[in-house]
Amino acid sequence: MPILVLLLMLIAPTAAEAASVTLTWNANTESDLAGYKVYRGTPCGNPAALPFLADVGNVTSYIDTSAPDGVDVEYEITAYDTSGNESVRSNRACKMHIVTYYKSVTDAKGVLWGLVGSGPK
Repeated sequence: MPILVLLLMLIAPTAAEAASVTLTWNANTESDLAGYKVYRGTPCGNPAALPFLADVGNVTSYIDTSAPDGVDVEYEITAYDTSGNESVRSNRACKMHIVTYYKSVTDAKGVLWGLVGSGPK
């Protein structure tokens, strides 16, 4: 199986306590492709093997809604075929310092507003 090499990661707004990371990759073109597996670990650059996160089936994107907050997060993708053979892992992709924040704001009329978002530190 060919090596998967392209990962694109984006940050999207999310609820407090977790960050959301969207992964996309180029499709494997082999006829016996069954799906893809996602691996995630922290911190970026750790030489240890990344632990399994999800079997996403035969799609070329995944939204990780449980990414840990306030730390570097690193991902790898593999493809697997109908016989269960798994490709080598893709190049690692790192999203640096995902931070979810909450800010309370009181407007001129005394109304309390809460703002929630996430993004790079």
